[in-house]
Amino acid sequence: MFRRIISSLMSAIIFLCTLFGIRIGGKGSDTEMITYNRSKTIVTISLDENPSTGYRWEYTVSAEGIVQLTADEYSSDAPAGVVGAGGIRALSFAGLKEGTVTLTLSYLRPWEGDPIRTVVLELRVTADRQIGAVLVSDKDA
Repeated sequence: MFRRIISSLMSAIIFLCTLFGIRIGGKGSDTEMITYNRSKTIVTISLDENPSTGYRWEYTVSAEGIVQLTADEYSSDAPAGVVGAGGIRALSFAGLKEGTVTLTLSYLRPWEGDPIRTVVLELRVTADRQIGAVLVSDKDA
């Protein structure tokens, strides 16, 4: 009986966290955030996002011509018909030429201007266009 109550309570908590876009256990590590394709020529940065709140991820790159955005995708595991559920924004970048850039990701409502979270990564592209990413900072406002 006690196990059923705990199980039901945990299911309700997980459902509510999904509904409101809350990640249990904090922001996660950079190994959860950063993934590569097999040849390491594309890096994908995955971040929690809940567009129904008006917040979305925007990015800036410190120098042009070294990396290029190849994909910007949003996905959610929420059941069909669930309104307001959060999901994951995945931004993929390919290296164009050798060099290092700073990628700054800001989680904000575009009309307000001030981000509530800022993630900074360093992207390094080698001569053979392999790309590497290092998490520099991840700060809440």
